[in-house]
Amino acid sequence: MSYVLLRPVKTAIYVPDAKAAKFERAARLAGMNRSEFYCAAAERFADQLEETSLTARMDAFLDAHAQDGGAWAASAGRRLGEFAEW
Repeated sequence: MSYVLLRPVKTAIYVPDAKAAKFERAARLAGMNRSEFYCAAAERFADQLEETSLTARMDAFLDAHAQDGGAWAASAGRRLGEFAEW
């Protein structure tokens, strides 16, 4: 088994003074340094965007297949049942 060690990547961003002060306070309250805070916030936002994108794709699929009277759902249920242990 091999492992790859990744180094942190330095990224420069511009943050207006008022927001920077707000984020500094929030980081202190959370017991984080600034880098940890920005990394956690960015990761949370990325996860939220991915979830929203998945939800939108699922909604579009359901809208597109709503006209078949649920036949796709019955078919999907049967296929899932093949893998389930009852």
